[in-house]
Amino acid sequence: MPESLEQMEVKRRQLDRQIRAAKRAKAKAEAQALVSARQSLGVWLSESVGADTEEAVQRLKLALDSDQVRKHLAWQISTQRTDTSVPAVDDQAAESSDTSEGESVPPGPV
Repeated sequence: MPESLEQMEVKRRQLDRQIRAAKRAKAKAEAQALVSARQSLGVWLSESVGADTEEAVQRLKLALDSDQVRKHLAWQISTQRTDTSVPAVDDQAAESSDTSEGESVPPGPV
């Protein structure tokens, strides 16, 4: 015997609740993954430059806390790169070098 309209509505409400719960769980998992990735980046960065004390980490943060550094990093992550084996800084150095007089001008401080 076919389901009644009322039974189908009950099933639909149950499915709607399950869908909303699945969406919430997915959003929560994505948020946790982002926090984990950010923490991993911070650990990697501080270890790679030898910032092994709280004071050294604070100095590193201050060194990175400039508009120029932020703009450079934002540009680097917004540019789609096909070859990740080449350091990103080389691309900018090549673009910013002045070869009109045969001399290369190094990029500004980053």
